[in-house]
Amino acid sequence: MTFRALVFGVSRLDEFDIAKTEQIFGKQLLAKLKSDPTMRGFVKDYKDHELENFWPLLAAADPTPQQDYSVGLVKIYVKDPHFRWGEDSAHARELLAQFHDLKVHRRLPAEHRDIMRVKNMADLFDLVQRFSDPTALDKGGKVTAEDPEHQKAVAESKLVHEDQYFKVYVPQTLFASCYWKNFGEKSAWCTDQEHYYNSYSKQSPLYVFIPKNPKFKGEKYQLHTQSSQFMDRSNRPIDPGPLEDERFYPFIARLKHVSLDTLHRFLPFISQDRDVFFRKANWSVLDRVDQATIKKYAPVVDFDLESLERLEDPKLQVVLTPEFQEFWTKMYAGFPKFDLGFDFNQVMGEFKAWAKANAPEAGPKKRASRAKKT
Repeated sequence: MTFRALVFGVSRLDEFDIAKTEQIFGKQLLAKLKSDPTMRGFVKDYKDHELENFWPLLAAADPTPQQDYSVGLVKIYVKDPHFRWGEDSAHARELLAQFHDLKVHRRLPAEHRDIMRVKNMADLFDLVQRFSDPTALDKGGKVTAEDPEHQKAVAESKLVHEDQYFKVYVPQTLFASCYWKNFGEKSAWCTDQEHYYNSYSKQSPLYVFIPKNPKFKGEKYQLHTQSSQFMDRSNRPIDPGPLEDERFYPFIARLKHVSLDTLHRFLPFISQDRDVFFRKANWSVLDRVDQATIKKYAPVVDFDLESLERLEDPKLQVVLTPEFQEFWTKMYAGFPKFDLGFDFNQVMGEFKAWAKANAPEAGPKKRASRAKKT
């Protein structure tokens, strides 16, 4: 019996059951929407107990008329920590359309036809790519230096690093970003969309790693330091394991403003000569800032090496208070931690106004004192 048969009492959903879906996933869905930075404004538009505004968005992301995959898509969304609806729902629709085509044409084995078994977007991408017609893959890994599109993409990209392992490009145009996304084999990156390419590029460079001798078919990576995203072709975050071959070491050592979260991905394989690594990279700021200070702020503040010294500003201590954490959780639900990239004075002004509006009622003595004055 499938998951849907067990939960919904039918072997196949002929019509998407909103009430049942809300009953099962409602709380998780609301929590995910609140934590999703691409849906921050949307969440403020309705009350906690209402999800009516979301269902049309879900229907638009399901390529089938009867919304055969809507329940599965909700499950993937709430379970996948890297699924951002505003960025990834259009890509999810494309993948579901391909999944559906493979399913109806019996090109998917029986054990892979239940969308409820798909754990996340990266798994869905891998599944579709695995059983698709290989001739449908863009370029097929056979592109040459004489290819006009390749020449155009190289011309519209900045080659920022090259060694025996990688060529690292920063696309300067949307065309170049689209090209590198599909180079060799398609990737699941969202940076082929103009809005997201522009948004990410303005924050910090998008580094695309093209291996000279790929370890496996379709190998490539994209790094965005500002958002601490270092993703493989399937848009999965890279775990420390694949980095133990040290192929990334020559490149990462030259970065000056990499986020600490990204830096920590490399520490497992450079732990023995970490001091040498920092010295070569000119990251002496790590020696100047007390490690206890870093440890104290790390759970509640997002910071990178460029802003590390700001942790020693006494004014920042207010973010450690329970009152500020309550304010931040309620007013900035899409951001788990206070980001030092925010305008500190503006946030403090909002916090003071919020604290004043939410101050407890005055005690009896104070009320009596105010009454005598009046």
